[in-house]
Order: sequence, then C-alpha cells, then structure tokens
Amino acid sequence: GTFKLLMTLVAVAKVDGWGRRPLLLGGVGGMVAALVALGAAQSDWFAAMLGSPGGAADMAAAGEAVGAAPVAAWVSAAALLLYVGCYQISFGP
Repeated sequence: GTFKLLMTLVAVAKVDGWGRRPLLLGGVGGMVAALVALGAAQSDWFAAMLGSPGGAADMAAAGEAVGAAPVAAWVSAAALLLYVGCYQISFGP
C-alpha cells in the first residue's frame, strides 16, 4: 500500500513536467520488463542458469533447490514491485 501511494505521488508530481504520454510509455515498458523478469525467474532456464543443467525439476528432485529458490524468490518479488510501481506511474493515477 505504501509503495503504491509513493509511486502515485511520483506520477502526480511528474505529469505536469513530463506529460502523460512519456509516463504512459515508460510505465508500459517497465511493466513488460517486469513480466519478462517474472517469467524468467519461474522458468527452467533460470534454474539452469544458476547451476542445474536439468532445470528446476531436477534441482527439486535432487534436493538442490535451496540455492536457486531464494534467488528466484527475490527476483520474483522485485519484478512484482516493479510491475506495481510502473502500473501506478502509467495507468494507476
């Protein structure tokens, strides 16, 4: 809630100086980047990049998910915050 309020205040403060269109385009671009990051964090490619050639399924079966799970969780949380912030700057207010 606090983060949404902060991003709304940023949008309200900048809309007169920057205009509505740049805020909308920047916000939509940030939302796309956030969704790509969220999708990547949940994919087998991300798990393989962190060290398991078989992906997340092999890491979980081998009990090796301890190393990849916290990184994927942090990336997912950051991507969700980025999405919410960009939405509030563009479509939100």
